[in-house]
Amino acid sequence: MKIKICALFFLILTFSLARPAKAQFLIDVESGSVFTGYNDVRIPGDEGTFFL
Repeated sequence: MKIKICALFFLILTFSLARPAKAQFLIDVESGSVFTGYNDVRIPGDEGTFFL
């Protein structure tokens, strides 16, 4: 019986001290130039299939 009273007291104490969470909304936007450079690839080496 003592364990039940302690558990009930703990639950009441926990929920009485709980505060509502405040949610935040955030959007992160980045901008910039993108350059691919050279994409001259052959597999294998100099004699293989050319990919762009």
